Amino acid sequence: MKSTSSKSELVLANLGLVEMVVMGDKVQSLPQTIEQKHLLHIGYEALCKAAENYSGKPGAAFEIYAYMCIEDTLTAALERSNMASA
Repeated sequence: MKSTSSKSELVLANLGLVEMVVMGDKVQSLPQTIEQKHLLHIGYEALCKAAENYSGKPGAAFEIYAYMCIEDTLTAALERSNMASA
């Protein structure tokens, strides 16, 4: 089990991933029904959740795991928002 301090370190060291995903092709290709500041907030929450759930197994880099978690969370939020506004 990771300590709160090591989870915080993972989050702080990878804050840039959130903006990278928000500005990435996959997220930008979807209709933007959520303001960017809200996408960033959703992304930061996903990063924190990724740090909570990360197993730290050898061969599983946190950056890759977190990137996928953030991207999946943002994509799902945009798809839900797009369906609600249709």
